Amino acid sequence: MSETIAQSQNDNYAVSVGTSATVLIEGAGVNQSGPDIATIGGTIDVPREVIIHNAHGSQTLYIGSGSDVTTSNGLPIPFGEYKEMSLVYSDEVWAIASGASTDTRVSILHGKGDPA
Repeated sequence: MSETIAQSQNDNYAVSVGTSATVLIEGAGVNQSGPDIATIGGTIDVPREVIIHNAHGSQTLYIGSGSDVTTSNGLPIPFGEYKEMSLVYSDEVWAIASGASTDTRVSILHGKGDPA
């Protein structure tokens, strides 16, 4: 099952992405599952800063907002590089790679919740 991350926490994890679309980040309320998926918790109006790093040595990673992401329509992240973005409550990120077993690192900054 996916895990809902508390608003005041950060989440860092690795996902192996291949030549089939793989969900990297699930928006709250979306019914995805798997051990390598973080659900972005919090409220609709609180964006989350996300970094997706392609840690592979030679393959390109492509990201998109749905399971229909391909190497033709996805945003490319060349090997060794990363993309930063802000996501809200319902946003999700999917990925596909130019080859099998592309090491992908995801870091989600969940913000500073109310300490009270």
